[in-house]
Amino acid sequence: MKHKPINSSQSRLWVYLLLLAVGVLVSLLRPVSAPTAQADPRVRRALTAQQACSGVQPTPNFSEYYGSVSLDGGAAPAGTLIEAYSPRGDKVGCVQVSVPGYYPYMRVYGAEGTTPGMYNNEEVTFKVGGHLATTDPSPVIWFNDWDQHEVNLSATSATCYDFNDSGQVDVADVMRVASRWRTSCEIPDPDSNSETPNYEALYDVNEDCIINIVDIMKVVAHWGEPC
Repeated sequence: MKHKPINSSQSRLWVYLLLLAVGVLVSLLRPVSAPTAQADPRVRRALTAQQACSGVQPTPNFSEYYGSVSLDGGAAPAGTLIEAYSPRGDKVGCVQVSVPGYYPYMRVYGAEGTTPGMYNNEEVTFKVGGHLATTDPSPVIWFNDWDQHEVNLSATSATCYDFNDSGQVDVADVMRVASRWRTSCEIPDPDSNSETPNYEALYDVNEDCIINIVDIMKVVAHWGEPC
């Protein structure tokens, strides 16, 4: 009896399902420790904002952004951290909200020599209080123009992994993350194939600059949840 050959897409699906099974098994075997008290993450972020902004490396190349900012549908409170990132995951800008609902001028720096930063025609990624933000206008394309640009930001602190806006977390959302397995900020296209999905910050759900089993399992943990 002849068996039908397994094509590449089928083999990749089996790999993803095997990885999911391994992740579930590991989580079941992991000993459960007593819960420890943790500070509210939004408060912790506000308290460490000055330290967080210290990671930005200024250069002579920059563009400035300012505008309104909302978090969870309301004005972002004073102390909220606004961050800007390059496509490689470099933090290239940072500022704190001083007037609720607005963020002041924030310089977003370009690369210079060995100092990492933005390059002309690259998209800037913004975060509000540590959460990925949507922008208006969108996308925000960086140029070394030393000019000011109004960019309004909005974000939500609620976790929802409904990437395809279907109304709930399902297999399609899991596959969007799994299809980017082992892509990273440093190597966004590891197979050098433009037809396969590359690294995108949206699917790096634990924000460690690499998409792996941890990101997949975080989405699986919310399987079936409405959004």
